[in-house]
Amino acid sequence: MRGGGWATSEDVAGPDLIGPVYVAEDELDVLFRRHSRALLGMVWVMLGDLGVAEEVVQDAFLSLQRAWPTMRDQSRALGYLRATSLNLVRARLRHRLVVLRHPLARPLDTASAEDAVMLSEDRREVWAALRRLPERQRECLVLRYFAEMTEQDIASTLRISPNSVRTHLRRGMAGLEAGLEVRP
Repeated sequence: MRGGGWATSEDVAGPDLIGPVYVAEDELDVLFRRHSRALLGMVWVMLGDLGVAEEVVQDAFLSLQRAWPTMRDQSRALGYLRATSLNLVRARLRHRLVVLRHPLARPLDTASAEDAVMLSEDRREVWAALRRLPERQRECLVLRYFAEMTEQDIASTLRISPNSVRTHLRRGMAGLEAGLEVRP
């Protein structure tokens, strides 16, 4: 379907969705081309798994596509994508905690060879230190320094005050410094 228009539920999400869904391909294509890579990087840093990060970003765009016709201000779509991505990341992390509480008889899978090659030793150390931070500090640091968002944008995305964002950024940076100190 080119140029937007009406699609059946099978065209968009399979036979389980009932009724027509408006597919605004032009606007969504532009959003995807401009922002999917940055969203993917942000989610990948938070989850540490490129495959799962791709799924999360895809789910965020599908959610946006479904919500598109009812959005009052479509200029806020990028914020919607970021907030949805973060909510999906939190859900994945909560699921990981449940899995850790109920270990399997077999050992958990390790990182793929592709992931190991993509991260240099320095990046692995930074990533490990970042993963040791509390969730909110990690989110603020990733949004500020990876997604290059302003403190105000981070505050609205995470639904916290700008002062809280500054506090989380300051504490997160201190935590990273402590986690990355050179050991003799």
